[in-house]
Amino acid sequence: MKITRILAGAATLALLALPAAGAQAQMMGGMHGKMGGGMPGLRLLLKAANLTPDQRNQVHDLMRSTHEQIRPLVQQMHQLHEQIADKLAGTGSVTLGDLTPLQQQINAIQGQVQQLRLKAALQIRGMLTSDQLSRVAAMHQKMEALHQQMRDVMGAPEGAEPPEGGEGEPPPPMP
Repeated sequence: MKITRILAGAATLALLALPAAGAQAQMMGGMHGKMGGGMPGLRLLLKAANLTPDQRNQVHDLMRSTHEQIRPLVQQMHQLHEQIADKLAGTGSVTLGDLTPLQQQINAIQGQVQQLRLKAALQIRGMLTSDQLSRVAAMHQKMEALHQQMRDVMGAPEGAEPPEGGEGEPPPPMP
């Protein structure tokens, strides 16, 4: 029972591990765009779940509906970004006070997009059986292990603190 809860929790985290909504290209990617139209890894995780044809149809309909709800929000963000660009590229004076309200509107819209995406992820998760959730959790663990291997190979980004328990000094700067 405890393992089932852990796996269900891991699956929830996997489905909810969504990026910040700031990347317009991802949000506008559509259902067949990169990794589920703005939900990175969702397509891969759903493939691991081995959805039934009925579940695939339900997910498809839900993703289409969510995309249709997100599209006008992305258009609003695009217009706000254009307003900021116009102010910055214009010949008149611009202050932080001129740009802050526009950025606040963008942030609010990004929050709405995130809410829609979280709602969709929870609805999709609700469609899965316990066996499917276990498969999703296993895939999520594999993906995390691969990401850790990539971080180990690439090394920590410059300026990042060493991992807990990591000792030693950072490598000297490149000449």
